[in-house]
Amino acid sequence: MIKTYAQKYQTNERRIQRRKLIDALYDVVIVNTVTKENLLKETVDLTSTNVGRQNFACINFGEKGIRINDISRQQKHQQMGTCPSW
Repeated sequence: MIKTYAQKYQTNERRIQRRKLIDALYDVVIVNTVTKENLLKETVDLTSTNVGRQNFACINFGEKGIRINDISRQQKHQQMGTCPSW
């Protein structure tokens, strides 16, 4: 997916990175405030922010609000995505 994204925007795959947790949190809060739409309601954004040595921080919008958690680098799930950052 990242390779396709890189080709579409004519860039190098190494320049495309995951967002940091603070960037993902900011986007979720601003979009919810302005449009009243809950981003990441059915998916989880895996960020580049590290939690300890082996885990990444992830964020989603659950039934009770914004949820931040950590997840192993090896864990995979079809609802886990990433929003590229330049």
